[in-house]
Amino acid sequence: MPLRLRPAMSGIVAMTNGRTVPTESTGGACAPKAAPSDRAASARDFATTHKVILVLKGSRTIIAAPDGRVAINSTGNAGLGTAGSGDTLTGVITGFLAQAQGTVRAIDAFQTVVAAVYVSGLAGDLAAQELGMRAMVASDIRDHLSEAFRLLDPAGETPDANA
Repeated sequence: MPLRLRPAMSGIVAMTNGRTVPTESTGGACAPKAAPSDRAASARDFATTHKVILVLKGSRTIIAAPDGRVAINSTGNAGLGTAGSGDTLTGVITGFLAQAQGTVRAIDAFQTVVAAVYVSGLAGDLAAQELGMRAMVASDIRDHLSEAFRLLDPAGETPDANA
């Protein structure tokens, strides 16, 4: 089933080298009961047709690139379905893209967005372990981002005592 663009997308994340990154929930962008394979194909079709990097949020968030690449995120849980979590994800993606553009000569915006979605989902997993999925609010995801970074790169997140 083809994706459809709503009059006001839930989040146009960023322009990066001419690339727009819309974030959409499954209910807003494609058939609510689409099978995971249908969601991936629909996301790919949308991204290639509109020349965007699409983040299709759902039980397994799908990231699709304008060149046809698709990634299915393995982190996250039902607690991320809380009000404001999409805005939190938008902020994480925007931050990752800004940092990548500021520090890397030739960024791969798709890989950057995939990493941002992964880390945001991991922060949600850590919040759920501590608080439970039902009690989570969007700020809990934000509050667990530093723990997610430390898990993925402990040395890179520790100040150098000799510096």
